[in-house]
Amino acid sequence: MGDKIRLPFCLFLLVALPLRLLPGLAGFTPTLDSDFTFTLPAGQKECFYQSVPLKGSLEIEYQVLDGAGLDIDFHLASPEGKTLVFEQRKSDGVHTVETEVGDYMFCFDNTFSTISEKVIFFELILDNMRTGRNILPVQICWR
Repeated sequence: MGDKIRLPFCLFLLVALPLRLLPGLAGFTPTLDSDFTFTLPAGQKECFYQSVPLKGSLEIEYQVLDGAGLDIDFHLASPEGKTLVFEQRKSDGVHTVETEVGDYMFCFDNTFSTISEKVIFFELILDNMRTGRNILPVQICWR
């Protein structure tokens, strides 16, 4: 009756290791991403907005999938309206910014084309999107 139960070492590690990792996991913030494909008519511009917290990371990757020239103008602006990226007639791009609090705007501009619509794919990747104890959801808005 006075016998002690000894756990095999590997079982002990399986029980003790997750408990040891919990403090580190509490600070872990997952990467959130969302992708979208849309058709941009000739002569049109489409802008999207994404809210982000301070000290996050916002990465946007885009590619023109279809349309004459496979090119588009791209504009990325900070919450204060400062231009961070402006590209003309590019077929694709990848841009990463460390964020401030607020709404980032990114636009795809096809106003230079009078005939050809463009099919555009973009992916938004948000890292470190924790606001206090909550994770900021990916909510892409367009106007």
